[in-house]
Amino acid sequence: MRRLKPNPSLTHVLVVDDESAVREVVCLWLERLGYRCSRADSVASAAYLLKNQAFDVVTSDITMPGKSGIELLHLIVEEHPETPVLMLTANSDTQSAIQALTQGAYGYLLKPVQREEFLCQFTKALEHRRLLVENREYTTLLEWKVSEQTRAIRSAHEETIQRLVTASMYRDDETGGHIKRTGIGSALVAQALGWSAEQVELIQLAAPMHDVGKVGIPDAILRKPGKLTEVEYSVMQTHAVIGAKMLAGSLSPVLQMAEQIAHFHHERWDGAGYPERLMGEEIPKAARILAIVDFYDALMHDRVYRKAVPEDIVLEMIDKGCETHFDPEVVVAFLEALPAIRAVSVCEKDHELAPPTSFFPLMAESRMSEVDSWVGTL
Repeated sequence: MRRLKPNPSLTHVLVVDDESAVREVVCLWLERLGYRCSRADSVASAAYLLKNQAFDVVTSDITMPGKSGIELLHLIVEEHPETPVLMLTANSDTQSAIQALTQGAYGYLLKPVQREEFLCQFTKALEHRRLLVENREYTTLLEWKVSEQTRAIRSAHEETIQRLVTASMYRDDETGGHIKRTGIGSALVAQALGWSAEQVELIQLAAPMHDVGKVGIPDAILRKPGKLTEVEYSVMQTHAVIGAKMLAGSLSPVLQMAEQIAHFHHERWDGAGYPERLMGEEIPKAARILAIVDFYDALMHDRVYRKAVPEDIVLEMIDKGCETHFDPEVVVAFLEALPAIRAVSVCEKDHELAPPTSFFPLMAESRMSEVDSWVGTL
């Protein structure tokens, strides 16, 4: 890309020296070339100008009354890191030059300064600043593009997840509100457990996929009007394994967590769950979180086959299930997050994406028997 020739009139230089003759000579050289100059006779006046204006290059003497040019250099390096500083001094001590250069000065010139040498150093300093500014702007642009691409990828990812969840909902009696609430509720519990923001975001996206495996369960079992036989119930339990297989093998952290949740959200703390009969800490934490959030939300809302269960009864059931069905630590975090979960429950109303209403009477008896069976084990 071709660069436009820099416009000197847009370049502002601060010339700092307690000797007025030196200040005027340096400014004369620069102003004849079209550069704008401001003058300061001390570090204090230079600091004031730097606080109120932007400068492209600063030239400074080292030895001045009051604070030294090295102290001014420190201020510029700290507060204006893109502004190069040329040190002009009558001190020919090598140590002074080393000190200035190692502490951030771009160049070091001995007085009396020769015009050609000064302008050469000045031009290089100006180019150095241009490169720093371009690099910052490029980095900012790159970060913006990455951020936009990340948002686009996330949006596509969320849409894919939503479509996958919706497909499973059409085969069961779940509602869109329930699916969304389980994600938000799981995130709130994870937050109460002290999870990082990244992990909280992951579980919010992953939790709604916990029952995707139900797409692999035959309608004759999924929608059976009566109580399931032992064999049929065994088939129903395979939805956890089916869901895990559907989600397995992904490099996406969201789908990796979703696989764990789908596979293990029916495990119990005491090891009496399914499909692997894991117990305690063997069960992935994300699955333990979803289990209690899913249970609470399912009972707290009306279904076509039953009315919502009063919250005090639901909480009593959770209390009884602590250390058998539920991880005690997750129960504590759930109760801490409960006010926020209640607020979500009010805001996120159910919207039905279930099968046509003609299916509901057939599903009612079998679904209610599942809840009764769960409650009976507490």
